[in-house]
Amino acid sequence: MKGRKWILCLCAVFAALMIPAPSSAQTAKPVLIMNTTQITGLMDDSKTRPGAVMEIVQRAGEIAGVDLQAKFYPWPRAMKNVQEREDTLIVGISRTPSREKKFNWVAHVIDMKIGFVTLKEPINSYAEGKEASSVGFWKGTSYHIELKKKGFTNVRPFSTNKDSDRAITLFELGRLSSWYGDFFEFRYRWQKFAKNKKLPLVFGKAMYSDSIWLAASLKFPKKMAARLKSAMKKVKASGANRQIEIKYFGRNQ
Repeated sequence: MKGRKWILCLCAVFAALMIPAPSSAQTAKPVLIMNTTQITGLMDDSKTRPGAVMEIVQRAGEIAGVDLQAKFYPWPRAMKNVQEREDTLIVGISRTPSREKKFNWVAHVIDMKIGFVTLKEPINSYAEGKEASSVGFWKGTSYHIELKKKGFTNVRPFSTNKDSDRAITLFELGRLSSWYGDFFEFRYRWQKFAKNKKLPLVFGKAMYSDSIWLAASLKFPKKMAARLKSAMKKVKASGANRQIEIKYFGRNQ
């Protein structure tokens, strides 16, 4: 009898060993690298406040069942990384004619109003912008290319990832007379870094609305691109993107 019990116990052990343990490969989400740059309020290297654009994209990643991991670089480097590789994403990129054939445009994220910001008289045109003593902007961005094409010589580029507070400091001291870029990003950065927040920011006429996207390398897998695009549509259909925008920029935008 004891021998029989021993055999039954042994069989039970072997049966347990035959049951496959859940592998991490079966349960883990696909990991995708997102190249981006640090622009306060839009894309931040922060787990609690990653920026409006980053947070909207992360929400889409959750719906798609994908682990989106952000890697921060200066903007020109971030774009080059995506163009040189086959399986990477880029978040926070403006969709412009010169870039149209260089990237796979996966999903639209947000639209941003672009123009000049000063502490004195408003700048309502590019002609007026050329008269300013200096115009700051993010180096390597579409705004940089745009002002260069328009013949601006009074320019002062700042590097993403490291100059967010420095640009605000120089602007506040009057050593940078104007800034060209997204209105809401600048206001958010001003509130974070300015020492005298009571100084009145003067926003000129919006020159245009910039379309910000989640994009990928040209050989990025089509099925994954479709999966992320579908997830972004669900984010917008639920109104979650609008709530995130309000969280960072307020309702008056």
